[in-house]
Amino acid sequence: MAHTLTTSAGYSYVVTTVAIDAAKNGTRDLVAAGGAGTQIWVLGLVAGTDANGTATFIDSTPTSHTGAIPLLAAGTSALVWPTVTDPDYAWIKCATNKKLQVTLSANSDLDGVLVYATVQV
Repeated sequence: MAHTLTTSAGYSYVVTTVAIDAAKNGTRDLVAAGGAGTQIWVLGLVAGTDANGTATFIDSTPTSHTGAIPLLAAGTSALVWPTVTDPDYAWIKCATNKKLQVTLSANSDLDGVLVYATVQV
Protein backbone atom coordinates (compact mmCIF):
# COMPACT_ATOMS: atom_id res chain seq x y z
CA MET A 1 0.00 0.00 0.00
CA ALA A 2 1.45 3.37 -1.02
CA HIS A 3 1.42 6.29 1.34
CA THR A 4 1.76 9.89 0.23
CA LEU A 5 4.40 11.72 2.28
CA THR A 6 5.72 15.30 2.31
CA THR A 7 9.37 16.42 2.02
CA SER A 8 10.87 19.07 4.27
CA ALA A 9 10.54 21.46 1.29
CA GLY A 10 6.79 20.73 1.05
CA TYR A 11 6.65 18.40 -1.99
CA SER A 12 4.32 15.40 -1.77
CA TYR A 13 5.78 12.05 -2.85
CA VAL A 14 5.31 8.27 -2.91
CA VAL A 15 8.27 5.88 -2.40
CA THR A 16 8.59 2.77 -4.58
CA THR A 17 11.14 -0.06 -4.73
CA VAL A 18 11.75 -1.89 -8.03
CA ALA A 19 14.09 -4.57 -9.33
CA ILE A 20 16.77 -3.53 -11.82
CA ASP A 21 17.20 -5.99 -14.70
CA ALA A 22 18.83 -3.99 -17.50
CA ALA A 23 20.33 -5.76 -20.52
CA LYS A 24 23.69 -4.83 -21.99
CA ASN A 25 24.65 -2.41 -24.74
CA GLY A 26 22.31 0.56 -24.88
CA THR A 27 19.89 2.80 -23.02
CA ARG A 28 17.37 0.97 -20.85
CA ASP A 29 14.34 2.32 -18.96
CA LEU A 30 14.44 1.86 -15.18
CA VAL A 31 11.39 3.94 -14.15
CA ALA A 32 8.57 5.24 -16.37
CA ALA A 33 7.73 8.93 -16.35
CA GLY A 34 5.31 9.76 -13.53
CA GLY A 35 3.08 12.09 -15.56
CA ALA A 36 2.53 15.83 -15.76
CA GLY A 37 3.91 17.72 -12.78
CA THR A 38 5.96 14.81 -11.39
CA GLN A 39 9.65 13.99 -11.16
CA ILE A 40 11.51 10.75 -10.38
CA TRP A 41 13.99 11.22 -7.51
CA VAL A 42 16.44 8.36 -6.81
CA LEU A 43 16.72 7.66 -3.08
CA GLY A 44 18.93 4.56 -3.11
CA LEU A 45 20.38 1.81 -5.26
CA VAL A 46 22.31 -1.45 -4.99
CA ALA A 47 23.45 -3.09 -8.22
CA GLY A 48 26.05 -5.34 -9.76
CA THR A 49 27.00 -6.71 -13.15
CA ASP A 50 28.19 -9.90 -14.83
CA ALA A 51 30.99 -8.31 -16.88
CA ASN A 52 33.32 -5.33 -16.92
CA GLY A 53 31.80 -2.18 -18.41
CA THR A 54 30.15 1.13 -17.53
CA ALA A 55 26.75 2.52 -16.52
CA THR A 56 25.58 6.13 -16.97
CA PHE A 57 22.32 7.22 -15.33
CA ILE A 58 20.25 9.66 -17.41
CA ASP A 59 16.70 10.90 -17.75
CA SER A 60 14.79 10.86 -21.04
CA THR A 61 15.57 14.57 -21.68
CA PRO A 62 18.36 13.14 -22.10
CA THR A 63 20.37 14.71 -19.28
CA SER A 64 23.26 12.75 -17.76
CA HIS A 65 23.04 12.58 -13.98
CA THR A 66 26.30 10.65 -13.61
CA GLY A 67 29.42 10.11 -15.59
CA ALA A 68 30.26 6.64 -16.91
CA ILE A 69 30.50 4.58 -13.70
CA PRO A 70 32.96 1.66 -14.04
CA LEU A 71 31.47 -1.77 -13.30
CA LEU A 72 33.50 -4.88 -12.58
CA ALA A 73 32.50 -8.50 -13.16
CA ALA A 74 30.29 -10.38 -10.68
CA GLY A 75 31.48 -10.68 -7.13
CA THR A 76 34.27 -8.12 -7.38
CA SER A 77 32.31 -4.88 -6.92
CA ALA A 78 28.86 -3.43 -6.35
CA LEU A 79 27.33 -0.04 -7.06
CA VAL A 80 25.81 1.20 -3.77
CA TRP A 81 23.98 4.48 -3.14
CA PRO A 82 22.75 4.34 0.47
CA THR A 83 19.05 5.16 0.79
CA VAL A 84 18.35 8.73 1.89
CA THR A 85 15.36 9.30 4.17
CA ASP A 86 14.43 12.77 2.89
CA PRO A 87 13.90 13.03 -0.90
CA ASP A 88 15.17 16.62 -0.80
CA TYR A 89 18.62 14.95 -0.67
CA ALA A 90 18.02 12.51 -3.56
CA TRP A 91 20.96 11.14 -5.52
CA ILE A 92 19.27 11.99 -8.84
CA LYS A 93 16.34 14.28 -9.66
CA CYS A 94 14.97 13.70 -13.17
CA ALA A 95 13.39 16.50 -15.19
CA THR A 96 9.60 16.86 -14.94
CA ASN A 97 7.64 14.04 -16.62
CA LYS A 98 10.79 12.17 -17.77
CA LYS A 99 11.85 8.53 -17.40
CA LEU A 100 14.88 7.37 -15.42
CA GLN A 101 17.20 5.42 -17.68
CA VAL A 102 20.63 3.80 -17.63
CA THR A 103 23.03 3.56 -20.58
CA LEU A 104 25.19 0.43 -20.43
CA SER A 105 28.34 -0.41 -22.32
CA ALA A 106 28.50 -3.43 -24.64
CA ASN A 107 29.35 -6.02 -22.00
CA SER A 108 27.48 -4.91 -18.88
CA ASP A 109 24.13 -6.15 -17.66
CA LEU A 110 22.95 -4.30 -14.54
CA ASP A 111 20.94 -6.12 -11.87
CA GLY A 112 19.86 -4.95 -8.42
CA VAL A 113 17.26 -2.88 -6.60
CA LEU A 114 16.29 0.80 -6.89
CA VAL A 115 14.42 2.95 -4.35
CA TYR A 116 12.82 6.07 -5.79
CA ALA A 117 10.19 8.70 -5.07
CA THR A 118 7.58 10.00 -7.49
CA VAL A 119 7.43 13.66 -6.46
CA GLN A 120 4.69 16.22 -7.22
CA VAL A 121 6.50 19.46 -8.17
